[in-house]
Amino acid sequence: MLPMISGVSLSYLAEDQQHIVCDISAECDKKISTAQAEKIKRLGQTEDFSASAVKQILLPAKPWSVANAFSNRSKGLIPKTATAQDIERITLLIKDYFARSGKEKSDT
Repeated sequence: MLPMISGVSLSYLAEDQQHIVCDISAECDKKISTAQAEKIKRLGQTEDFSASAVKQILLPAKPWSVANAFSNRSKGLIPKTATAQDIERITLLIKDYFARSGKEKSDT
C-alpha cells in the first residue's frame, strides 16, 4: 500500500523522508494540502530535505505586526536574521503605523 497522509500520496519520497513528513504532520496536527505536497515533492528531490525545511512548508510564517516590531525596541527594531522581505514588510508596517497615527491626531 502506498503511504498516504491527508489523502496525499508520499510515494515520491524516500522511506526516511516519508517518516519525517508523517512525524512533522502529526506533531503539528496539520493536513497537507496539494500545494504543500508539491513543495515537499520538489524539496525531496534536492539535498536540502530536512525536518526544519518540511516544517517551514507545513507551518505558515508568523505575520509581523506593528506591536511585534515595536515591542523589541531595546533589542533593535529589525532582527539581525531578517531577510530583505522581512525588512521591507517591517518598513511598510512602520510607514502605515505613522500614517494612521498622523490621521488620528488630525481628526481630533
